[in-house]
Amino acid sequence: MSLLDRLKPQPKWKHPDPQIRAAAIPELDDADELRAIVREDADPGVRRAAVRRLGDAAVLAEVARGDADEKVRAEAAASLVEIATSGEPAAAEQATAGVDDQKHLASIAKSSPHDSARRAAVGRLSEPRALGAVARQAEHPETAMQALDTLADVDELVNVAINSEHKDVALAALEKASAADPGARGTFETIATRTKHKAVARRAGALVQAIDEAEAARAAAAEALRQRQIAAAEAFRQRQIAACEAAEAAGRHADWRAGDASLADADAAWRALGADPDPALADRFAGAVEAARAAIDARRAESLEADRKAEAFGREREARTALVAAVDAIDPAAEGALDELAALRQAWLALPAAVALPTDEAAGLSGGFDRAAAALEERRRRWEAAQAARDRFEALSLEAESLAATEDVPALARRWPALAVEWQKLEAEAGGRVDEAAAARVAAARDRVAARQTDLERQAEQGRKDNLTRLVQLCQHLEQRATAEDLKLREVDRGLKNIRAALESPPPLPSSKDTDAVVERLKALQAALAPRARELRELDDWKRFANASAQEELIAQATALKDEPDLEKAARTLRDLHTKWREVAEAPRDQAEALWHRFKTESDEVRARCSEFFAKQADERNANLQLKEALCERAEALAASTDWIRTAEELKRLQAEWKTIGPVSRKHAKAVWKRFRAACDQFFTRRHDDLVERKQLWAANLERKQALCAQADALAESTEWEAAAAEIRRLQAEWKTVGPVRKNKSEAIWQRFRGACDHFFERYKNRHQIELGTKLTEREALVAGIEALAAADAAAGPPGDLGEQAANSWVQWTRLPALPREVLDPLARRYQDAVARLVETFPAAFAGTTLDPEANRRKMEALCARVESATGAEPDVAIDAASPTAILAARLREALAANTIGGRPSTRQTDDSKWRAAVEDVKDAQNAWRRLGPVPGSDGHALAERFQKACNRFFDQHRRRQTAQGPLGTAPVRPRR
Repeated sequence: MSLLDRLKPQPKWKHPDPQIRAAAIPELDDADELRAIVREDADPGVRRAAVRRLGDAAVLAEVARGDADEKVRAEAAASLVEIATSGEPAAAEQATAGVDDQKHLASIAKSSPHDSARRAAVGRLSEPRALGAVARQAEHPETAMQALDTLADVDELVNVAINSEHKDVALAALEKASAADPGARGTFETIATRTKHKAVARRAGALVQAIDEAEAARAAAAEALRQRQIAAAEAFRQRQIAACEAAEAAGRHADWRAGDASLADADAAWRALGADPDPALADRFAGAVEAARAAIDARRAESLEADRKAEAFGREREARTALVAAVDAIDPAAEGALDELAALRQAWLALPAAVALPTDEAAGLSGGFDRAAAALEERRRRWEAAQAARDRFEALSLEAESLAATEDVPALARRWPALAVEWQKLEAEAGGRVDEAAAARVAAARDRVAARQTDLERQAEQGRKDNLTRLVQLCQHLEQRATAEDLKLREVDRGLKNIRAALESPPPLPSSKDTDAVVERLKALQAALAPRARELRELDDWKRFANASAQEELIAQATALKDEPDLEKAARTLRDLHTKWREVAEAPRDQAEALWHRFKTESDEVRARCSEFFAKQADERNANLQLKEALCERAEALAASTDWIRTAEELKRLQAEWKTIGPVSRKHAKAVWKRFRAACDQFFTRRHDDLVERKQLWAANLERKQALCAQADALAESTEWEAAAAEIRRLQAEWKTVGPVRKNKSEAIWQRFRGACDHFFERYKNRHQIELGTKLTEREALVAGIEALAAADAAAGPPGDLGEQAANSWVQWTRLPALPREVLDPLARRYQDAVARLVETFPAAFAGTTLDPEANRRKMEALCARVESATGAEPDVAIDAASPTAILAARLREALAANTIGGRPSTRQTDDSKWRAAVEDVKDAQNAWRRLGPVPGSDGHALAERFQKACNRFFDQHRRRQTAQGPLGTAPVRPRR
C-alpha cells in the first residue's frame, strides 16, 4: 500500500476499533463487503452485526457451521430460520439446507409457508422431540404426517396422538405407537382419556380392550400350565428323593457286596430319571453315591488290607478327624459350600483305609464324616429353602404393593384374596421366619386395600345420598314454585318434564322407604302442577291477544313516519319501533304473520326514504372497515415475529386502537374481527409455545446437570485417582455442552457441581499422602495384631487358632502394597520380630501352616540349592576360608559357569536365552523367599546368609557377562533375614 493510499480516509467498517466497525455495519448496503466482513473480520461482535444485515443464505450457512464464535454461529442460524420462514421459495429452501440445529429445523417445518422448505427441514430432523413437535404443531397436515413417518420414539408418538391438531396424524401416531409396543395398556388408556379426537379415543379404547382380553386368556393358560408343572415336578422330586435315600441306604450296608449291589440299583434308578434333576437333590445323590462308594470301598479295603491299617492308624485318625472338623466348619450359606464338601469328600476318599482300626472306631470316624456331611447338606437345604421362601415373600410383597396401587378395581378384587391366602400359607410354612421389610410392605398394602374398599362403599353410599338430595331439592323447589305468583308457563313445563323423567327411571336411593316417599311427593306435585299449566297456558293466550292491539298501534306509527321530513329522526324512530315490536312480538298464532308483514312493509317504505342517511352511514362503516383491515394487515405482518417482547407491546397497542374505531357493516363485522383476532392469536400462541419449549429445555438441562452433579458427588471421595480424574474432566467437558437452566437455579446447581469437582481435585493433589496413610494404617493394624499375639503368656499355652491367625496375618502382610523404605523398615522389623517370637515360643501351633518353621526351613534349603545350582557352585563352599588352591578352583568353576552355564554353547543366541532363563529362575526364587515365614534361631540366620551369598554370586557372574557381551539382567535382591 502506497503512502497516498494510507492517507486516504477509510470507511468506518474498516476502522481499527471493533466498536466503530460494528456501529457502521447498519449503514453498509454492499453485499460483497458484508460477505467479506462476515468471513474475515477478527471481532465476533462485528461479524454478528454483519450477519444480521446479510441475506445470502449460502454465506450464512457457511458461517453457521464454521465460525469460531458460538454467538456468531447462533446469529447466522437465526437469520437462516427467518429466511426459511418468511423469504422466497428458492431462498427458503437454500436457507433450510444451511440449518443444522434440530430446534431451528423444527421451527421451519412448523411455520414455513413453502412446501419444499418444510419437506427439506423434516427430512433432516433426527431428534425424537423435534419430530414430535412438528407432528403435533405443524400447520400443514402433510408436513405433520411426514414428520410422523420418521418418528419412532414411543413417548413422542403418544404425545402426538394426544395433542396433534390433525385427526389423521393423531390416528397414525396411535397406530405406530401400538405397533412399536402392542402391550402398552396404560399408554393406550392415557391416549383414550386425553386425546382431542373422538376417533383416536375410540381406537385407543379398542386397543385397551384387546389387551385386557389377551391378558386374561394368557393368565388362565399360564395358571393351568403352572398347576400341571407343579404336579409333575413334585412327582419327579419324589422319585429323586427315593433314589437319594436308596443311595444313602446303600452306604449303610454292613456287607459291602450287598451295599455295592444296592448302590448299582440306586444309580440305575437315578439315571432312568433323565436330565434336569433338582440341583440340591443332584448334589445330595452325588454326595450319597460318593459317601456310599467310600464306605463300601472302606469296608472292602478293611477285609483286604487289615495289616496296613494298623501302621496308618495314627495318621489316618488325625487326618480324618481334621476332615470332619473341616466339614463342620463349612458355612452352609457360602457360595461354594457344596463344592468344598465335595473336595473334602474326595480328600476323605483319598485317605488310605486303616485295616487294623477297631471296628467301632472306624465306624465312628466314617459315621462322623457322613453325619457331618449330611448335616452340612441338611443345613444347606434349609438355607436354600429359607432363601427361596425369602424370595417368594419379596415377590408377594411387591405384587401386594402393585395391587394396592392399581386403578383396576376388578383385577384387585380377583387377585387380592388369593394373594392373602398364599401369604398366610408361606407364613405358616416359615414358622415365623418372615422378612420384616416384606411383611411391613404387605401390611401396608393390606391397609391400603381395605381403605380403598371402604372408600368405594362410601362413594356408592354418597351417590345414593346425592340422588336423594337432588330429588328432595327438586320437590322442594317445585312445591315452593307451584303457588308462586310469578310462575311461568315455561317453568311449569320444565318441572313436569323433570317429574316424568324421575318417575320413569328413578335413580338408586339409600333405602326403599326413601324411594317410596320421593315417588309419592313427585306424584303429588305432578297432580298439583297440571292445573297450573292449563291456567298459565290460558293466560299466555290472553297476552298474545293484548299484544295484537299493541302491534296495530306500532303499525300505525310506522305508517305516520312515511311523512316525517327529518330522515335521521325517521331512521332513529324506526329503530325504536322495531325495539318495541320485539317486546310485543308474541301475537295470536293465526294473526302473527299478517301483522308482521304489514309492519315490515311500512318499515321498508320508511327505510327507502332514508336511503341517503343509510348511504352516509354505509360510507362511515366502509371507512371503519378499511381502518380495521389496515390493522389486520399490520397484525398479520407481526404474527410470525420472534421478537417476543416488542411485538407483544405492538399488538397490544393495535388492539387498543381497534377499540377506538367505530362499527362496520354487519356482513363484514364478524369476518374482519375473526381475521384480526386470528393474527393476534397466532403470535401469542407461538409465544406461549416458545415459552413452554424453553421451559422444557431448561428442565431437561437441569435434569442433565443434576445427573452430572450426582456423578461428581459419587467420584468426590474416590481413591482410583487417574480414572476418577479423567471421568471428572469428562463430566466438566460435558457440563459445558449442556444449555442454560432457570436463573433462580443456575448458581446453586453450578456451586454443587464445582464443589464436588474442587473437593476431588484437592484430594487428588494430596493423593500420595492419602494413599500412604491408608497403606500405613493397614500395616500398623497388622503389626499391632501380631504383637498382641506375641505378648500372650507362654505358660498359658497358645490360643486354639493361633497358627491360623498368624498365617492369615502373614499372607495379608506379604500382599499389602509397598511403602517407602524409611517408613516400611521400622514396621517390618517390628512385625518380623513379633512373628519370629511367636514361632519360637509356640512352634507346634504353626505345624501345617504357612509359618510352619520346619516346612519353611526345608523350603529355604531347596531355594538355596536352586540358586546355587544356577551359579554352578557346590552348596556350602566357604571360599573365604579355603586354601589358595580351593579358591582358584572355585574361581575357575565360576568362570566356566559364566561362559557356558553348565553346557557347551553353540551360538551367542542360545547362550543368551539360557542366561535369561537362569535370571528369571533366580528372580522367582527371590520372590518365593520373600513369601516364606521366619525360621527361628541360628538355622534361619545361616540359611539367609547362604541364600544371599548364592544370589550375590549369581549376579556377580551375570554382571561380568554383561560387561563382556551386553546387558541382560538386573541387580541382585538381598534376601530377608
